[in-house]
Amino acid sequence: MFAVPEARAARAVGLPSRVFLGIREVVGVTETGRRLPMGPSPFYVCAMVVQIFGVKNDKDVRKAERFFKERRVQVHFMDFKQRAPSRGELLRFFQKFGEEKLIDRNAKRFHALGLQTAFYGNDRWLDIACDEPLILRMPLVRAGNNLSVGLDEAAWKSWQP
Repeated sequence: MFAVPEARAARAVGLPSRVFLGIREVVGVTETGRRLPMGPSPFYVCAMVVQIFGVKNDKDVRKAERFFKERRVQVHFMDFKQRAPSRGELLRFFQKFGEEKLIDRNAKRFHALGLQTAFYGNDRWLDIACDEPLILRMPLVRAGNNLSVGLDEAAWKSWQP
């Protein structure tokens, strides 16, 4: 495979080798030595990185992961069963959406903790969610400054250039 200098530079900083950098693109070489363009893909124009928070066995989390992987977007998955989210990570979501949209009042863990009659403010819900992240509506998705809660494919499509 023959790569132009821009593609080599992209690989050096960790971007995929087929990232289209404006002027040139990576080209393939046939057995006879003829260079062929591999065709730019619109999803390689931007090296978007998405962070998904949730648990692996949740169907909406798996749909979100599949959505981004089908569009060749780099995904970082944070499993709530392995590591609880930090207060700062959740604070960003609470500030944008509030507890009404973030707390899943139908979750098994919500009922197991007996929180169905609780009336707390956002700060108290944030503390509870840091300790018990399974009461949150999943997936929580972040791409730069863009945030979403739950399965929201329309918002995810608007994030892509």
